[in-house]
Amino acid sequence: LKKNYSEKINVLCGIELDYHSASLPQGFDYVIGSMHYLRCGNEYPPIDFDKEMFCRIARDYFNNDFYAMCENYFETLADYPNRYRIDIVGHLDLITKYNEGNCLFDEDHPRFVKAWQNTVLKLLPHVKTFEVNYGDYNRGRRSQPYLTEPMQKFVLEHGGIIIKSSDSHTYKTIG
Repeated sequence: LKKNYSEKINVLCGIELDYHSASLPQGFDYVIGSMHYLRCGNEYPPIDFDKEMFCRIARDYFNNDFYAMCENYFETLADYPNRYRIDIVGHLDLITKYNEGNCLFDEDHPRFVKAWQNTVLKLLPHVKTFEVNYGDYNRGRRSQPYLTEPMQKFVLEHGGIIIKSSDSHTYKTIG
């Protein structure tokens, strides 16, 4: 496609790389850094599998302290530049996937806000571009995209760049 359409569009090949991946694949034009798993001892449970699993992680590994779980998530995400070179931070607030309407924790709570703001500030010297992910919003699972408006504003105020992504897993939701 890159060769066939080179006169019309610039086709880039990218990959979404989870923080806990074993290695960085080569040959991509860009890398989206994201987290879908938390390291809990020797286990790596997925934070975005379903709400039951999400709550079980909080219960079994964080003594039902959702803020401690979020702090762990954001601290690990902030470490990305020490592990991989990334070009885009993907769905920074995926940890809120099952928290629609603040049903599990308050996203305005000082511990939560401090955790994500510190992460943005630690990432910005290394990566400027943050994704606003419309995947679950387009699928009707959320009322807003990932990277809430307060987060977008904070990123922009501190010199970051915002890009929009449909996070399409099928051609029907591209764009």
